Amino acid sequence: MIPLLQCSDLWTQEHTVTALLNLSLHEGNKALITNTGAIKSLVYVLKTGTETSKQKAACALLTLALVEENKSSIGACGAIPPLVSLLINGSMRGKKDALTTLYKLFSAGAVKPLVVLVAEQGTGLAEKAMVDGSVKGKEFAVLTLWQLCADCVRNRGLLVREGGIPPLVALSQTGTTRAKHKRKLLGYFLQSGI
Repeated sequence: MIPLLQCSDLWTQEHTVTALLNLSLHEGNKALITNTGAIKSLVYVLKTGTETSKQKAACALLTLALVEENKSSIGACGAIPPLVSLLINGSMRGKKDALTTLYKLFSAGAVKPLVVLVAEQGTGLAEKAMVDGSVKGKEFAVLTLWQLCADCVRNRGLLVREGGIPPLVALSQTGTTRAKHKRKLLGYFLQSGI
């Protein structure tokens, strides 16, 4: 079944990723799926599939990421850039699945590639998420900006120049306790490093 994920027939690929997603929902199947090399093939679908296939691949990776040992494998297989691409360009459902998967991976070794990717693309995506995003999306955006600015004065200056301060101020009034805490830490970085 796994080789069908890399099939050139998009209809076959879509149905295969749907079947794999359904199988991944059962706890006993997760190890079997990852041991067959499915993570790399799911990343391939994220890069090349239809909108529906990409969304289902993100969801399958999310279910596989529920097993702690799989998180670093998912990050190492290159899932971060196509998940971020789906977050930016996908359907509403695709964006939700990509964000949830990234959030789940964020607690593992996938943080550094995500921070590098956001740094390369500028901070506008995270700033937009602070204004327009869901509660979890806002927390994720602040955490990403915090990671970007923690050790880099250049990124602090970029955040200020790109207009990141107004969303942070608004978040200090409406965000969750966790987002407010990260925003406060980020504020200290910005005050001390510019």
